[in-house]
Amino acid sequence: MPDATSQTPSPFKERTVRWAEPSRSAADQGADASGLETVRGIRDGRIPPPPLVQIMGIECVLAEHGEVGMRLDHDGSLENFARTIHGGAVATMLDTAMGAAVNTTLDAGAAVVTLDLSVSYLRPARAEDCPLAATGRLVHAGKRNAYAIGEVRDRQQRLIAHAVGNFTILGIPT
Repeated sequence: MPDATSQTPSPFKERTVRWAEPSRSAADQGADASGLETVRGIRDGRIPPPPLVQIMGIECVLAEHGEVGMRLDHDGSLENFARTIHGGAVATMLDTAMGAAVNTTLDAGAAVVTLDLSVSYLRPARAEDCPLAATGRLVHAGKRNAYAIGEVRDRQQRLIAHAVGNFTILGIPT
């Protein structure tokens, strides 16, 4: 009979999550930071990323006017039962990269939120396909709305998914 103090290895893993409150991050960066300065601050580690982006492990690797690049290393907590990266994680990468691309064109005090997002998946992403790279590009910006495109590629540069999205620009004078 096994000893009551012996431990069977658990099939579960855990992690502790820490994040910065987004409203505090915005206040800490200063009200006069443009969208491009903000995204570059996130890329450079001076400004904490939004909580979900941080929790998922998405990191900003490129921040230019109208274009943003993101990277996601493999994390087993993002897998589905098929042992592939969950489509929601891929969609979140796309939404984040595309929204940030729009954000890089905004003046201080403005922000962007997603109106709609359409994602097409071309192949599953597995652990061995990571890291994944997402690129978001602004296609058109009006006074209140913007249109962006995005793609996610695997480590072999194969297209995993692509997306289009419409975004609303907030905080601009009426």
